[in-house]
Amino acid sequence: DKSSSALTGTAVNSPTLIQSGINGFPSVSFNGSSQYINFGNVLNMGTNHIYVFVVCQFSSTAGGGIVGKTSARGNPARWALLRESGNMTMLIEGASVAINNCTYADSSTRARVLTGYWDRSNVFNLENGIQRAVVALADTSSLSNTDPLYVGAYPNSTGTGPQAGLYFGGTIAEIIVYQAALTATQRQQVETYLASKWGVSGLGLPSTHPYKKISPI
Repeated sequence: DKSSSALTGTAVNSPTLIQSGINGFPSVSFNGSSQYINFGNVLNMGTNHIYVFVVCQFSSTAGGGIVGKTSARGNPARWALLRESGNMTMLIEGASVAINNCTYADSSTRARVLTGYWDRSNVFNLENGIQRAVVALADTSSLSNTDPLYVGAYPNSTGTGPQAGLYFGGTIAEIIVYQAALTATQRQQVETYLASKWGVSGLGLPSTHPYKKISPI
């Protein structure tokens, strides 16, 4: 973790740092069957918004948990970005409102920037700066649970380990999580920073994106 939070994760079954991963850059490879990183009980949402940015590349059309603090059971304060049953999903579960999945059909194996966020009114799901889905979810509650945060997997129904069949297979280059409200411009700056850094700028940033051709940094 390179943020000021300095969170520490434990690698399980040796996910591998490869020097020539996504677009030839160093990335962490996950085998899709047993490897993940466990950060423990961190990044509860509280009363904050949450923004999740990921640069990743699936190795197949299979599903998999990319990053999230959640388990496969109904539990307030769940959040995750994952692909399941052919859908890319930004999952949010509040306290006073039932779970709400923001999904779009997806089977891509290309490198890309994925963005999922909740502004406490709606859940959004974007790919390379393009909004792919949005669903309403209004909740002002303070949200926390004791579930672990996993990278490369999706916690099971008891919170004791990964859910079978939902390990991530592929490579992950970078994950950024903000527990704060971002403006549209700030979100677009992060997306373009990641696209430029990892060589995925040409894969889909819309022509209307303010940083399509000029880096914000």
